[in-house]
Amino acid sequence: MRTNPINEQSTVTEQSIVDAVSKLVGRARAAQTVYAGFDQAAVDEVVTAVGWTLLEPTTNRRLSEQA
Repeated sequence: MRTNPINEQSTVTEQSIVDAVSKLVGRARAAQTVYAGFDQAAVDEVVTAVGWTLLEPTTNRRLSEQA
């Protein structure tokens, strides 16, 4: 039977996970508010930048491994 190394080695508490996720959600909502004011040209620029970043080999490999 395999043990879960995360449970054995981690000192992360459930509350710290909740706090981290809450902070990320807050940042996402703030970004969403900013992006809501973008015109189409700005949205196109952001989408293009994200696309090029995803095509960068190191980033692509890292995201593939995480998936």
